[in-house]
Amino acid sequence: MKRIALIVAIALSWALAQIGRADDSSYTALPAARALPVSSADLLLKRLDGLTPLAQVPSFGFTSPNARAAQRLPEFKVLVQLDSAAAAAAFRTARYAPAAQIGRVISLQVGADEVASVAAMPGVRRIEMQLPHRLHLDVNTVKNGAVQARAISGLSGKGVIVGLIDSGIDWRHADFRRADGSTRVRALWDQLDDSFTTSGGTIGSPPPRDATNASVGTVYTEAQINAALNGGAAVNSVDLVGHGTFAAGCAGSNGLAAGAYTGVAPDSDFVVVRAGGMDKRDFNISGDTLAALQWIDAQAAAFGEPLVVNMSFGQHFGPHDGTSAEEVALDDFVATPGRVVAVSAGNERAAGIHTSGSARGGRALQVRVDADSDDLLAVDCWFGGTDVVDLGFFDPDATGVANANVSAGHCDQTQNASNRVSLCVDDIDAMNGSREVLFLVEPRNAGGTISIGTWQFILRDEGGVHDGHFDCWSVNTQRFSADADGSETVAIPGTARGALTVGGANLRGSWPSESGTNTTIDAGVADDLAFFSSIGPTRDGRVKPDIVTGANWVLSAWSQADGTGSGIAGDPIDTRRVSADGVHAASRGTSFSAPQVAGAAALLLESNPQLHATDVADLLHASARSDAFTGATPNSLWGYGKLDVAAAVESVPGRCLVDCDHDGMTTVDELVTAVKIALGELPLARCLAADANHDEQVTVEELTGGVRAALGGCVS
Repeated sequence: MKRIALIVAIALSWALAQIGRADDSSYTALPAARALPVSSADLLLKRLDGLTPLAQVPSFGFTSPNARAAQRLPEFKVLVQLDSAAAAAAFRTARYAPAAQIGRVISLQVGADEVASVAAMPGVRRIEMQLPHRLHLDVNTVKNGAVQARAISGLSGKGVIVGLIDSGIDWRHADFRRADGSTRVRALWDQLDDSFTTSGGTIGSPPPRDATNASVGTVYTEAQINAALNGGAAVNSVDLVGHGTFAAGCAGSNGLAAGAYTGVAPDSDFVVVRAGGMDKRDFNISGDTLAALQWIDAQAAAFGEPLVVNMSFGQHFGPHDGTSAEEVALDDFVATPGRVVAVSAGNERAAGIHTSGSARGGRALQVRVDADSDDLLAVDCWFGGTDVVDLGFFDPDATGVANANVSAGHCDQTQNASNRVSLCVDDIDAMNGSREVLFLVEPRNAGGTISIGTWQFILRDEGGVHDGHFDCWSVNTQRFSADADGSETVAIPGTARGALTVGGANLRGSWPSESGTNTTIDAGVADDLAFFSSIGPTRDGRVKPDIVTGANWVLSAWSQADGTGSGIAGDPIDTRRVSADGVHAASRGTSFSAPQVAGAAALLLESNPQLHATDVADLLHASARSDAFTGATPNSLWGYGKLDVAAAVESVPGRCLVDCDHDGMTTVDELVTAVKIALGELPLARCLAADANHDEQVTVEELTGGVRAALGGCVS
């Protein structure tokens, strides 16, 4: 099975600097190429030689089909991090304009010959290749306190938007429709559906255009989806993978399809982006996530509602310390009140993708390549900025280069009949003061494969090692065959400071299935941490994940387009996974614990739409449960503990305080005033504080909250 296409981007085969001493004649050094002295560019971009013609470059599906034909140079996507939001807003080049902007970060499509000029623009701090993400699918609402929270508080997510960047949503599913049959999907941007263009504008609505007037896909409005539900206008968006539908159900299913499997915020509404690049076999998202996030934010702003976005995906190329461009963009996004992002931690704790140690005296990293992962091998390492190391490699036939003295900011490359190997060392990173090493093996020829077996990559101190500690990640799912550990496996963008990063616990091991039997699967010890759930800390030592909730196995809404034989893979779904009602299914992964926390955030935002993301995080951290499984928290496995939605909503400051005179107390007289307002005997102006959710009316739930505050049963 061919793996993540990120790596896609990594796999642009450019002529690079001459390799050091070869130990076997089977590897031949490539001639020196024109270097790109761009200190702010990442190693993937430093590999580019702007003079290489496109015909010599295997694109691996990543380069744009709109490559400039006259110059035969590819165009590709980058994220540019600037020193201020103002600098980002003012960014323009002679040929390109940003596709999207979130705070200090813009997304851009540039030519291979443009990297140096982009780096020279005012305010540019860092340029990174924009990489695909892998969905965190590894193939509950009582345990996470959501049912109790709704019973106690009356909160249900009403008036809050849940945004999804995913494989789409089954908009016909009854769990995403109101009691009157109308849709809860307020807007849907399908980046893979070109119906608007091919129909001449008669199907759907125009997709958003970037600064270059380019657009992709089709947008469907709430009215158009409702018309389609009633047999009118066509909506051609489908969720072939089912991942987005499942995640949406975890966040906000209302249970109308079968009277069961309700999500955390059943009255929330949805704004969905079906992301570009979705592939059913590999579950990859390679679309512009910044553009998707920007569009979702614009929809929520137009509706005048707070927003929580769920991102159940990630990747492992980068520093894992919150300084990557995408993570800085998330931090800037959540700086606005009423904006929260939940991110899945990942499913790689037991996958053998991380190792660490010291380069003092030399260290050989052993990585196993199997037949289903022979398209590309990438190992990304980070170490102290003052350290200096030599690199080397040996392939499964024990041939290679023992000692290559690669200059900082450069890549050396060598090849034999099958493999092209790049050894890269970066300059000191301006964002974190660290240095990066990249070992990359790709097929020598487009469509080929790399050697199967155990590869060794060597890190050796050059007498300039001051710290010596390094962390390495296998980016393309191959395992370290020795000295792997499960720590620091939270995926990017889950190491962002502003993200609510969510791990997964064991939830259930059996359920009634469509096959007519009770499906039973070994799901580990109930309530313990799931074997796959990625753990922290971040590379810079921060606590991640933030919180944990059920992920192994979860029942949620099943997309009827998933596994019908009409999907990308065409593989029918295992009937044992489909619930007895035929419209829900079981799956597992932190992809489905993250949207539960997104739903919890929606309840908190319903209670107080002006909460900051840091407020939401503090409430969830403080209310999280600890037990014999979690041990003392916070820690790198469980974060601050297990999600307790009921405790979180009860602890929202001011949620149930009826304080007409603003003295910090709820008195009997104030409660009587609130009751009279609710009955219409007094105007709301007599006690604005009685309207806890600011909807200009006083409800029974708000009165109940006031009584609880007066009795000391609710934090005010």
